[in-house]
Amino acid sequence: MWFTPLLLLFPLITNAQRFVRFISNDGKEYTGDAILPPGTIDASKSKSARVIQGDILGDFTITKRNEGEPAETSQ
Repeated sequence: MWFTPLLLLFPLITNAQRFVRFISNDGKEYTGDAILPPGTIDASKSKSARVIQGDILGDFTITKRNEGEPAETSQ
């Protein structure tokens, strides 16, 4: 089928959200959208995240607030 190669490329061309929980430099725990280094799709390689406000299973907002160097990420 002609669309199979297109489906295989889909994860590489979409801007998916990768939720991570982390402890920031201020010592507080946050949930965020991982900011990935260039050339990777692995959220565990993330060194920073945009903070999420609200319930990630319901109504939430990804803020422009960027917290760097998360100490721990959830799996």
